[in-house]
Amino acid sequence: VLINGKWDNISVTKLIEQISFPHDYIINWKRMHTPLGVLDKPESILIFRKGFIHEIQKISEKYLDIIEDENGDLFIRNEILIRLSNEHTLHKIKSFLASINGVIIEVIKGNTGSPCIYRIKIPEILSIKEALEKAHIWGIDQAEPNRAFSNNHPDVKIGNNLKSLELRSFVSEINSEMDSKRPFVVVLDSGFDSKYKNEFILDGYNAVDPEAEIIDPTGHGTLVSLIASGHIVPLGAQQSEYGINVMPIRVFDQNGMTSSDTLFRAYQYVFENINGRNFGDDIKSLKLNLSFGTYEKIGFLDDLFNMFPSSWTTFVAAGND
Repeated sequence: VLINGKWDNISVTKLIEQISFPHDYIINWKRMHTPLGVLDKPESILIFRKGFIHEIQKISEKYLDIIEDENGDLFIRNEILIRLSNEHTLHKIKSFLASINGVIIEVIKGNTGSPCIYRIKIPEILSIKEALEKAHIWGIDQAEPNRAFSNNHPDVKIGNNLKSLELRSFVSEINSEMDSKRPFVVVLDSGFDSKYKNEFILDGYNAVDPEAEIIDPTGHGTLVSLIASGHIVPLGAQQSEYGINVMPIRVFDQNGMTSSDTLFRAYQYVFENINGRNFGDDIKSLKLNLSFGTYEKIGFLDDLFNMFPSSWTTFVAAGND
């Protein structure tokens, strides 16, 4: 059911109560702490028959909503990204949002000292180009589309083939905790199949759907993670005596698509969970493996890579261009 309309001077709670009548409802709120202040927004709205809350089921899979422009460039539908300087105020941003009838749907924190990125939902009647032009008029110069990217192998299904591969075991004495002196690799790919979890594979993260457990619809991310850890040795490669620590992060949906905000969310997770907070400052040679490439110059992503410590190395799968 699609409900479309415009309401003024009414609370979200009162509005949902009217729309859902005679049914019951639950509104889950998310509080976002930003440098400009606290923003509250509805995270989810559940409407159900009275007494039947137990029948509510979560949508099993999240897909990115992609559109293509006349030049063949891909974007997330009805979204833009903005980054604010210290000169901006929360009042100014709210005025800008009111002028385009937009709403902040996510605030992605930056690394220490870098600005947050605000993910904005714009109405159907406003094009992405028009929204960016309005942002410039309001003095928001750091604004760009929420771009989408393909890994170019969405139909590859190698999960079943993993069963026939021989996984190496290591005889070195290690515990289940991460040894920060061992090389460390972050694999940003299609995810990871938990049945192949071992002492070298850390708990993964689902950047496509952060509320869900990490999965791997194609098996590609699982294969890359197992190769990176040393449990699978490609033909012609030299075997390693010791295993490698690997953190798998899912950045592609089931259609093999990712987006700017998904990548920002993934890198934010890396910064928060690896860069000195949980595992100490001994990780000097972190490697990031990303299974896609693009010829486009993307301002926010370029800035993100430039914020990485100089000892970190990013590998991009150039064969997928």
